[in-house]
Amino acid sequence: MLLRNEAKVGLLIFAAIIVFIAAYWFLRGFGLSSATYPVYAIFSDAHKLDKGADVRMAGVKVGYVSDIGLTKNSQARVDMIIFNGTCVPSNSVARITTGGFIGDNYVDILPGTSHQCIRPHQRLASQEPMNYDKLVENVGTLVTQLQGSVKGLNSVLGDKKTIDSMKATIYNLQMTTSSANDLIKSAQGLVSGSSPTIRKTFANMEEATNNAALASRDLRDIINAEARPNAHAILAQVRETMANLNDAITDTRKLIQSFGGSTGKVDQILTNLNAAAEETNKTMQEADKTMTTLNEAAGGLRDITTDKQLKADLQCTLANTAEATAQAKELVTSLNKRFGEGKKEIPAQKAAIPNPGISADALWIASNGEYRFNANYTFGGGDDLFYRIGAYDIGENTRLNLQQGKMLSPRSDVRYGLYASRIGVGFDHRFSNRLLFSGDLFRPNEPELEVRGILGLTRSLGLYGGADLFNNQALLLGVQYNK
Repeated sequence: MLLRNEAKVGLLIFAAIIVFIAAYWFLRGFGLSSATYPVYAIFSDAHKLDKGADVRMAGVKVGYVSDIGLTKNSQARVDMIIFNGTCVPSNSVARITTGGFIGDNYVDILPGTSHQCIRPHQRLASQEPMNYDKLVENVGTLVTQLQGSVKGLNSVLGDKKTIDSMKATIYNLQMTTSSANDLIKSAQGLVSGSSPTIRKTFANMEEATNNAALASRDLRDIINAEARPNAHAILAQVRETMANLNDAITDTRKLIQSFGGSTGKVDQILTNLNAAAEETNKTMQEADKTMTTLNEAAGGLRDITTDKQLKADLQCTLANTAEATAQAKELVTSLNKRFGEGKKEIPAQKAAIPNPGISADALWIASNGEYRFNANYTFGGGDDLFYRIGAYDIGENTRLNLQQGKMLSPRSDVRYGLYASRIGVGFDHRFSNRLLFSGDLFRPNEPELEVRGILGLTRSLGLYGGADLFNNQALLLGVQYNK
């Protein structure tokens, strides 16, 4: 029985499908259709990562997210498809990040240093992303603490007694500085006026020293040449006379005894002569001691009057006095520079762009208790021009800041362009190196005006206070970080 044409066409189509399926499985068995390979990573939080998100390595797209699910340990498993021909080092690390302030989340692979590529179905090491909720909580705590600090500063600086005490302290410092300056001037006048007298005194001392040395030398020569030899000679003669007299008395006693006479008076005379001799001997010994003491005193006087150390000490004392006077003068000069009266000439300042570099604001909106984060980058463009690019209210409602500015004076400038993704104009004025006032008028159809003041605490950190004056009339408090 012949088949109808419709049946023939149906059989032909069915056969073609069977051949196509067989060819697919045949080619798949040889791996010819394998243009990708799967890998996965485990995270504690996927952070709004969506299926189909990009997988990038070194900024280049190398695959996509194929699936996101939960593991048995309630962690997020992210399955990724990597394009064939891409070698991902086996020790690479995957992390979830964003493309900047505005953009979706994606998986960023930090390439490792291994020369071995990861194999299909192998797990990649992961790095936990930043917890923005915790960051917001910490910023809120910081803002609360800053509010307490601001209240404390206001209570101190707003106290009239404290201000009066500070003024009195500064006045006392000025008076002390003036008195010290007068004292230094008086000391300088005294030293300069007494310099001739001091030099003359030193000359007289030197002359007296030389004269004392000559006198002590002459006295020593006299003692050694005349007094001491004569004293010794006299003493020797007295001793010799006493010995001769003693011999004569002994002979006389013998003679009287031979005639049977009494020797009482002779003995008494002899006793008196012996006593006189002893007294004379003692007197000569005392005279000898006196001569020795006088000689030693003359030598001591010579040593004192010719001592060079005494001169050096006196000169050192005068030099120290001059040095102390100079140091006191430097101290008074420094105090005058810091607290002294009178106005000083202020050199001309160069125009400086406001908040150059990166600035980040963490603000608390008092009306609704919410938080707002801004970030801007400001750089110079030459000829008193500068540019600013950044983000306003970073988050789900992030808006763009793109402005050009021009310096009007060293402390003032005007800005124009996009502010919060709306056409606007801004103005900045720096009252001092630590206090900056700014204002931005934007959104022409429904105008909004934001004014703010920033008080610098350090080079990097400042207190932010501002308000929205038109629509919301909200008070803004927070901190600003500059780098």
